[in-house]
Amino acid sequence: MTASRQPLQSSASALFVSPPERIAAGTLLVSLRLLAILAGLLEAVGSRFYMNVDGISYLDLANAYLHRDWAAAINGWWSPFYSWLLGLFLGLINPSPYWESTVVHAVNFGVYLFALAAFEFLMRALVRSAQTTESVTEQWQRLPDSAWWAIGYALFLHASLYQISIRIVTPDLCLSAFIYLAAGILLRIRAGASGWVYSGALGLVLGLAYLTKAALFPLAFVFLLVSVFAAGTLRKGVPRALIALVVFVVVAAPYVVLLSTAKDRFTFGDSGRIAYAQFVNGLTRFGHWQGEGNLGTPKHPVRKVLNHPPVFEFGTPIAGTYPPWYDASYWLDGLEPQFDLRGQVRALRENFLAYVEMTSAQLELVVALLALFFAGRNTRAFLTAFKRQYVLWLPAAAAMIMYSLVLVESRYVAAFGVLFAAALFSAVRLPRLPASNFIVHALVLALLAILCLRVGKTVASDLFHTLRPLQHVQWQVAQGLQGQGIQPGDRVATIIDHRIGDYWAHLAGVRIVAEVPYDESAGFWGSSPEAVQAVMQTFARSGAKAAVTNSIPRHLNAQGWQKIGQTDYSFFLLPAPEELGLGGIANLRADECQKMEVRDGGCRQPPTDSGNR
Repeated sequence: MTASRQPLQSSASALFVSPPERIAAGTLLVSLRLLAILAGLLEAVGSRFYMNVDGISYLDLANAYLHRDWAAAINGWWSPFYSWLLGLFLGLINPSPYWESTVVHAVNFGVYLFALAAFEFLMRALVRSAQTTESVTEQWQRLPDSAWWAIGYALFLHASLYQISIRIVTPDLCLSAFIYLAAGILLRIRAGASGWVYSGALGLVLGLAYLTKAALFPLAFVFLLVSVFAAGTLRKGVPRALIALVVFVVVAAPYVVLLSTAKDRFTFGDSGRIAYAQFVNGLTRFGHWQGEGNLGTPKHPVRKVLNHPPVFEFGTPIAGTYPPWYDASYWLDGLEPQFDLRGQVRALRENFLAYVEMTSAQLELVVALLALFFAGRNTRAFLTAFKRQYVLWLPAAAAMIMYSLVLVESRYVAAFGVLFAAALFSAVRLPRLPASNFIVHALVLALLAILCLRVGKTVASDLFHTLRPLQHVQWQVAQGLQGQGIQPGDRVATIIDHRIGDYWAHLAGVRIVAEVPYDESAGFWGSSPEAVQAVMQTFARSGAKAAVTNSIPRHLNAQGWQKIGQTDYSFFLLPAPEELGLGGIANLRADECQKMEVRDGGCRQPPTDSGNR
């Protein structure tokens, strides 16, 4: 039996010990790269007419920069870099409104390719690090290069196509590229890369990451701290980290100064504090906060101009298609988040469950990691190797902990999840046995099969949406309004769920200046004719030429509302205030303003003695 087993072991060794002989790492890499490019391209084309609510604000911001409207461009709610990218290509191509979303998704595809290149930059550093600096002995071996690329691409594609997505118009994909670049630079610094170039590059990348999303401002200092220890000694690390810090400050400081000056207080962005108030303190009526919840006194909230049904007006002074979402930091100025133990525990619990759900969505990678860990049967070696990869898992852990305090969404933490998973897989140590190679390549083949099935399903779906004619519903709504005399620059009012988006308004070039909140729409449709008339008159006083909705109950015969084509949207043409014998919004009755002062064309709360100005 022993003699008969030897040839089998030799055959297994010949088959699996040298990956290039069976699965050439270079060929595998090219195949995976082409798969990633094809999947990304089809997703971009298949979603070319889609626009989410965040994307509308970034387009408005891009237009503000293009037209040098600096007052509207300096925004405490949205970071600028992604809008700069959109503005650059929209300014160069100058597409018609119909093709604007297509150009935006083309930009997103370019950002995806940039993230792919940044990811390969990280992976090459990780593979080279494993080849040259890992403690691999005659008894233990690391994962082969082919396994590394298969696992790495599985992580990247899941993060980029499923957790972030090219379909949605947000800066998260761009941010993931900067995160991969920063991690790749840290690995090269740890590997002994000489000179100050990498330190300067690290500072530049972290500065651009902050300009892409404000959450990277505090996390940048974690990356800088890690760079100190990555250099090997404090004597080397501290001066180089200072160089990176100086470059980071040079890149980030101008925007911080501009934003702090505009807000009359130090800030690097208000999204974090507002999110804390919303998801920990339980801030209600996010877009229409009037001071509820003992979270401060609003300085200039949206103006509540009617009580029953509630109508809010926000025509001035903030720009944008939908001003409450374009710069929430203005309307929520005066908000004071507070530490709330019960709310914090609730947020931590919910965010922990979010992490569990995200991990279970990548079950094949979890199974592969556990199989490799148990095949190695060397916990000490695994922990030692994992500890050495602090350049990957320490920034990732810091980010995931930070987000867990407030809100975890897959697109926020996707890139950090890639770093943490890469650190775990890089810590795997297997005994130098033919069976180990057999296990590794069996797992790689299984992982590739699952990856191809998952991506193939997505590709097939995107291909279907690419080949069939797509209905540009938002464009149809915009065209329908223009056919009724609503022109660019006009104002409208809405009874709409803004989470679905108001891209039709952006395409038509109109601004939403008043609304009945969507969660109050049932009360509006069930109101008496007199109450409905009061709402329409209030809309007219705001300067709106039409009211738009997509929430008319099917059983209701809504008088005066006209359907827009074959869409779910309807509009109601409003008379001019003078035709009704009414003044503008500034002439609303005192009881409608809820004891607010009439000032600057709208209703405003009277000043308090708090000293907040």
